[in-house]
Amino acid sequence: MADERKPAPAQLLSTPDTNTENIWTRTNTFLGSLIANALRLPIGAVAGKVWTCRNAGGNGDWSDKAPAERVALTGQTISQTATVIAAASGEYLATVYLECTTAGGAGTLDASFTYTDDVGLTTTASLGTLVLTGTGRLAATTVLRCSGGGIDYTLTVAGAVGGPVYSAYISLVRVG
Repeated sequence: MADERKPAPAQLLSTPDTNTENIWTRTNTFLGSLIANALRLPIGAVAGKVWTCRNAGGNGDWSDKAPAERVALTGQTISQTATVIAAASGEYLATVYLECTTAGGAGTLDASFTYTDDVGLTTTASLGTLVLTGTGRLAATTVLRCSGGGIDYTLTVAGAVGGPVYSAYISLVRVG
């Protein structure tokens, strides 16, 4: 029978990255005593999970919530106009992963989010531009604070020549 004793946070954080399977398969209440700025996650042990702390002090209430919203677009050749990806107010970790899967003779792809924050300012946050003249990728992450009205994503293709094709993977994780 496996040892079900739960180590104190100091023991957990000082333990080498061995036996991590047992650490990460325990319930979220076990993770509740970790301190945010001291947490080191072994990559292989949490594949496919995003760990967030739901309070401002960084202590307690850790969760492995799945992305709040996820969009996967493949085989794209044109721009994607402003599309609502999240309607609820809150703080979000926004990620974009762009791939040029078929190179063109010219062109760029820009990914951005538009939202309104707590002071009433509508902001368009560009997460980067991918050149479409060769196969490649661009990954970017930002934090957004939306007070209402939703968060839109836009993918803008500019100056495309020669039929470039792209894929875009967009995720929002609500963190507050």
